[in-house]
Order: sequence, then C-alpha cells, then structure tokens
Amino acid sequence: MIIPRQIALLALAALLGSAGLASANEVERPNIVLIISDDHGWPYYGFARPDVQFIETSAGMLSVHEIAQTPNVDTLAAEGVLFRNGYTTASVCRPSLKTLLSGAGFHHQQWEARRTALEATPIGDIPSRLESQYFRTLPRELQRYGYLSWEGGKMWLGNFSDAGFTHGLAKKRHTSLFNIDGVSFMREGSTAATCGSTALQGSTCAALDPLRDFLDEAEAEGAPFFVWFAPALPHAPLDPPLPEYHEEVLATGIVHSADYFSRVRWLDEAVGELLAELEDRGLRENTLIVYLSDNGWGAGLQLWPGRGRGKSTAYAMGSRTPVIFSWPGRLEPADLPDLVSASDVPATILGFAGANDARPIPEQVGIDLRDRIHGGLPIARSEIVQQTPIAVLQPPWRYLVNTQTGLEELYRVDTDPLELIDLADSQPARVAEMRARAAEHRLALLEPPERTEIVGRIVAREDGAPIVAAQVRLGRREIASTDSGGYFVVGPQRPGVELLRPQKRVRSLRWAQGYPFTALPFSLGGLFLPMEGEPKSRPVEVAEGRMRGLVTDSETGAPVSGVRIRAKAKSPSSTPRTVTGPDGMWLLEGLPASTYRIGLSGRGYRKTVVRDVEVGTGDVLIDVPIALEPR
Repeated sequence: MIIPRQIALLALAALLGSAGLASANEVERPNIVLIISDDHGWPYYGFARPDVQFIETSAGMLSVHEIAQTPNVDTLAAEGVLFRNGYTTASVCRPSLKTLLSGAGFHHQQWEARRTALEATPIGDIPSRLESQYFRTLPRELQRYGYLSWEGGKMWLGNFSDAGFTHGLAKKRHTSLFNIDGVSFMREGSTAATCGSTALQGSTCAALDPLRDFLDEAEAEGAPFFVWFAPALPHAPLDPPLPEYHEEVLATGIVHSADYFSRVRWLDEAVGELLAELEDRGLRENTLIVYLSDNGWGAGLQLWPGRGRGKSTAYAMGSRTPVIFSWPGRLEPADLPDLVSASDVPATILGFAGANDARPIPEQVGIDLRDRIHGGLPIARSEIVQQTPIAVLQPPWRYLVNTQTGLEELYRVDTDPLELIDLADSQPARVAEMRARAAEHRLALLEPPERTEIVGRIVAREDGAPIVAAQVRLGRREIASTDSGGYFVVGPQRPGVELLRPQKRVRSLRWAQGYPFTALPFSLGGLFLPMEGEPKSRPVEVAEGRMRGLVTDSETGAPVSGVRIRAKAKSPSSTPRTVTGPDGMWLLEGLPASTYRIGLSGRGYRKTVVRDVEVGTGDVLIDVPIALEPR
C-alpha cells in the first residue's frame, strides 16, 4: 500500500524528473498596451453593424457606420480577437476606470467598500481619489513580475505612483473632478499635419513624445512594459476638434453630432500613431494590445450625460463596448459573441503576464479569457449584471431602471438593440425575476471573500530602497518574507483582523505615509500595504524562491481547498505558511534558498509530509502536486 507521503514523493519525483525547474525568465511576457477610449458608443466603429443606427444628414438618414470611420481600431479588430458584446461595470468614467485599474477587477461598490473599511483603520480619512495607493492595482501587480508601467490620459485616482505606475503624466495629487496632469494627452501637440494618416512624410507627432520617452527607458532596461493609453477622446472637448477631421465629417452633411464624430476620428488617429510607433521600434510583434471604452455615448440619442440613452444612463449605449485583444502572429483572428465584462480585462492581462499561472488573486472578480482567446470553449456566462446604474442582461432580454424616471423597463435587444420599445408591461414575471437578480447581485458584491490575501512592500525610510528577506508574521506565525523588490504576500487567509508583525532585518516600521501601523484588516481583499522602516545592518541574501502546488483528493482527484501548508527550513530558519484556494492551488513566495519540509493538514484528511524540497534563488517556481488520503 502506498501511503500519502509516498504518493507525494512519487508525484514530485515524476514532475521534477520530466519537466525540471521552470524559471520565470523562460516565461514569455509580452509588452502590454491597454487602450481606453472615452465616451465611445459601441455602434461608432467601422466594424460595427452598419444597420443598427441611422443619423440625420442633409442628404437624408445615413448609417453611423458611414460617418464614424475608425480604420486603425478596425485593423486591431480584424487582426485580433474581437468580443462584440463587452460591457463596462458603469456607464460613467470614474467608476468604470476603477474596475480597469484594480488588479482584481473590482466593481465600483467593491472598491468603495474597501475604501470605507480602510478609513476605519489608523489611516483615517483618505482624500478623494487618493485611495489607490492602498489597493492592489493592475500596474502594481505587474511590477512584481518585472514590468515597468506608464500612465497617460484619464486615470483620475491620484498621481501615477499612487496608482502603482512606475512612470506617468499624473504627477500632482488632484482631488478635483479632472486630474489636470495628463488629461490632455494626445490632444496637446496633435495636429493633422504631423499626426495620424494626414501627417506629412517624415513628420513627428509631438503628442506622443511623453510615451516615447518611457519606451526609450524601458528598452534601455530590457524590461517588459505596460502602457495605460487613455486619451480623453471622443469625450466632450477640452479643445475643439482638429479642423481637418471636422471638415471631413461635415462633408457628410450631418445635421448634429459633427463635433462628436470628429473626435471619434481623432481617437482613431491617436491609435494609429501609437501602432506606427510600436512598428517603427520593432515592438509590435511582442506587444499585446487590449482595447475597450470606459463608457459609451448616444450620438443623436442624448445631448448631455444622464439624459436620453447613453452615458450615465442604464441603457446599453452607456455601457456596451467592443473588447479587442490583438497580438499579431500569436492570436488567431476571431469575431466572438460571448458576453464579456470589463472585470475580465485585468484578469486576462495578468494571465498573459504570467501572474495567474502562479496563483490568481483570490478576490478576482473577472474571468481570465485566455482560453477562449486561444480558441477554447465559449465563456460560461449567461448574464451581465450592472449596478451603476442598475441593469440586467440575460440575452435576448435586458432589464433596467430608468435613472430619470425611476421606472423599470425591459427590452429585447436582439431585435431592438437601441432599446426603444419598452416591453415591461407585457412581461411582469420576467421583470420581477430580473429585479430580484439585480438585488441578489448587489448583496453579493458586498459579501466578504471566503479567503483573502494582501500584498505589501517594505522600503527603507531614508532612500526608498526595498528591504529584502524581512520576515512577516501574523501573531506568532511566520507566513512570508520580502523578496528582492521588498514585496510580500500574506494569505490566503480567512477574513478577520490580526496583528501584522514584520520582524528581523527591519525596525521602526510604519505606514509609508507616516501613520502608525497596528492592526491589519483581513476582512478586506485586494489591498496593498505600503510600509517603510529602518533596515538592520546585517547583510542578507535576497529571498526570491517560490513554491507552487496542487492538492487533490487521492480517491476522487478533486482539488481540496482550505488545506493548511507549512514549509519549514532550518538554515536560514524560515517557516512560511499558507492555505490552498478553492482550486486546490497554493503558492509561497519570497523564500530563502534552502531545503524545505512541507507539512499539509486538512479537515477529513490524513496529515501528509513532503521532505527535501529544494528551493533556489532567481525567481524559481517548483510545482509540487500532492494527493491527500481521506481519513
């Protein structure tokens, strides 16, 4: 009979014998550019349905398809994977952008719940828009995997470093409606003579210079990069549309919305300038481009936000968007009907960067779309539920609460995509069911996660240098060590409040913003803890080893969650701990190079031990599959 320990050793030997150690340097990590247009309605693309909306011109009614020309975004859609049925989590920019900035893809309500709980800690009140410094943001997660990151355009959540970017344009900590820094990106310095398809040969588009400076630095360092490319276009003008674009639109004879469609053209030319820059640098073949809008607009259907059928309303014109993934030579072109949420975008970006292969963020809201993007099965999602404002899509039906009247409405979007014919009175049972689903979803958003984890970073107070190999404890239990960047990961952990005790090689610890550090709110997920202290003088070896494993039931093969993992090393002394997630996976990071003894215990299973697991430095992953025998 094979006992559990023997099973584990056989599995480990087979794995290491056949596959060896997988170095992170062997993982292909593409450069990633996230393009976020602003107020771009879903019908206003060249690839959109040509018969979905008509607009008045001097020559009669024309399809918006004939007026909204977007050849550069069309190219991304044709050469990449296009999800036509994408939806933002809000129909206005700032709540929507929170989802894209959050590493976990939080909805606005989840983001605000964490902000409220943070303000109950010694941090106290957080000035408006500055809470991102305490969140696990997308650029902050990517930095842990070697990415440099750059913010340009609309972000509206503190300065670039607050939000976790290594570089960017938002340098002042504005709390007003508009973040002045960077909001004019791709407007200032843009002329039709020097930018886009109308540019003179050999000209240089000055509007792109801030991004060029960043690309120069990233190439010099040989690091993969992440770019947040968010020009405030075709948003209402901070300045008038370029005359050349405006005249071209006016030539169609359009009666209204000429300024809007001029800015749609301007947005597309900005995308074209970006693509040309990547091509000129030889970067396009290793750059994944992701495109979507932060919210929509109803040209001809609204005159200002919150009125009519577009931005700031519950109608699909305010929140539907195409979502495009383009990586020439790596992704086969596809035009897919699956329902996609903006929450899926951070999860998928982290997947392409290799983060999800180690372990997804436990509180992750969205779906990692990579399998579908690579030709896998359709996404298992039958509905999209929104709360800002309230709407439920269960194709072909879409229910919403009209923000202007407070009345419930119901539409068949397969035959009425602009939601003009309200069928609520004829479908009372369906309306009641979808109303209940919206309420259920609202409560679910505020449920604390079953397991949560928090990432932190400890740097030296004097010069900001990372403090490495500092052990971090919860109560008396050591659970993590800081890596070469000063980062540590705590959890997954059951929600609660425990005392975080960074010890060894660091003293006089406090929040990086100067607040005293006391209790850690583990009821919150998706947090980032910026801390600073004074390193002790003893030199240390950088702790960069990582272990990952899968725990299954030896009889059924099913993953086992909630198994306690304890990895113990004698020299240097280290006893990090964690638990398996819902998928049976576990991960330990920031491990000093050593030989470890892994102990596992789970309710209903015999205790299991794996001995002599070697962990080296240099960001090494060791897979340790383990099968537990039921009692």
